[in-house]
Amino acid sequence: MKKEKRPIDLYLPPLLLLGGGAVILRTVACFTEWNGTTMHFNNSMSITIANLLVVFTILLFTTYFLLTKKSDSFVASSDNSITYIPAGMVSVALLFLSIDKLVGLKNYYIASNPVLSALSVLIAVLGIGSVVSFFLTIFIQKNENAYKAAFNMAVVVLLAVYAAYLYFNKQTHPTNSPAKIVDMMAYLFTSIFFLFESRISLGRAFWRPYTVFGLTAALLTAYSSVPTIIYYAFGGSLISDSIYESALTLSLFIFITARMFLLRRISRDGACEAAKCIETLASLREKEIQERSSNTHAQEDNNAEEAVTEDFENYTMELPIAQTEADDMPAPEND
Repeated sequence: MKKEKRPIDLYLPPLLLLGGGAVILRTVACFTEWNGTTMHFNNSMSITIANLLVVFTILLFTTYFLLTKKSDSFVASSDNSITYIPAGMVSVALLFLSIDKLVGLKNYYIASNPVLSALSVLIAVLGIGSVVSFFLTIFIQKNENAYKAAFNMAVVVLLAVYAAYLYFNKQTHPTNSPAKIVDMMAYLFTSIFFLFESRISLGRAFWRPYTVFGLTAALLTAYSSVPTIIYYAFGGSLISDSIYESALTLSLFIFITARMFLLRRISRDGACEAAKCIETLASLREKEIQERSSNTHAQEDNNAEEAVTEDFENYTMELPIAQTEADDMPAPEND
């Protein structure tokens, strides 16, 4: 049977090709143009092209709204290795990030700033709750579950709070640092994606915005994490806030990308075309059997009536009527 083609098939190649090109250009810019003192890029050529490529790709993703119907609905699936492995990776990264934020409270700059101190504690607490969320994603196979939805909201809040933490933390990066802006956008769009992910657990999925924000979040998390980790591995310097943040961003990219590829495999809500054909054939066959049964019963009834008539004739006899004396007397003669 020919596999059904879906609109998501048109958007995964741009995610990999255009997104990959943007990641490569930003990686090159990190090695050739990044200034660790000013936290800006000295020459804006490579990074400008990379940024424009990201913006163009995001605009391309928004056309998904035009190619799909609002009524399209699917049956989500989490009971597969495409979900298990990335969810486990995100859980481990979240655990390390939570510990890092608690340890970071000893930093004088963080400890002296009440906003950053409160946000650090909140990130640590929400990080533990988010770990529970991803474990529930693994162990609870049912799509609609209130516990999954509740802990998914912890992930949504955590990512939004972390974006706020990056904004207020000016110890290393100034407010207008391009590295900080990319990281903030990655976490904000990822937060929105998980908001729509939590709606799936509530049975109120919005598949079109889920897909668009998923593709965008996957692009931005890759654009943020991959060049940073490569530059840290070979250059020895960090562009993002911490290596734990970059590890979390990379694991989120893997998780979200896996969810986007999973959209190619999940079934539509309701019966597929093959199932509908089978149901139609079964209905026609059942109707045919009923008609045959009715004809058979009618024939049996006719045969039964004929058998009753024959039996009645077979068991019918004429009884002789006894003659009376009056009948034996001769009739009087007329004179």
